[in-house]
Amino acid sequence: MTKSTFSDAPSAPAADAPGTLRLAISPWAEVWIDGVSRGVTPPMKSIQLPPGSYRVELRNPAAPPAVLRIEVQAGRPVTLNHRIQESAR
Repeated sequence: MTKSTFSDAPSAPAADAPGTLRLAISPWAEVWIDGVSRGVTPPMKSIQLPPGSYRVELRNPAAPPAVLRIEVQAGRPVTLNHRIQESAR
């Protein structure tokens, strides 16, 4: 006779599982993470990153760069919402 068990509870993510940085940037920005260009959002909507602390810089020529710190946790999403404010000319 065999015995099977199961649980509806989700298992915890592995400590080194990547997290997801979700990007909600308006109107658009070039995304730099720890000094490395990762692309333009939109169209890019998310980036997979290892767990840790990151310096995120959002660049758009119409405004000064926005610099933020984020913390990514294993297997979890973090959302970055930012609206670019154009500089007065």
